[in-house]
Amino acid sequence: MVGSSQNCTKVRAKFRKFVPAEDGYGGDVELEIIENRSLSEEHDFLRPKAGEILKAFAGVAPNLASGTEVTANLTYVGGPSGGRVLLQEMSAASSP
Repeated sequence: MVGSSQNCTKVRAKFRKFVPAEDGYGGDVELEIIENRSLSEEHDFLRPKAGEILKAFAGVAPNLASGTEVTANLTYVGGPSGGRVLLQEMSAASSP
């Protein structure tokens, strides 16, 4: 298991939408990046930039309206044949 400070991307973003998975479990969250707030570029495997659209798998559909500003913690899980971005935590952002 990777330590909590490694492979961790922290962002402020605009929640755009949630697309349920075809198998009925979870789905993809789409975020428009406002700011990358990761503590270390070395441990930020995703390195998203402001304005980019990032998709991540979430096990549970978020209870947020489209356009809500959020803070989110993400991680990348993968291997030699590919991987995916996972949403670890997301909540409505407080004022900047």
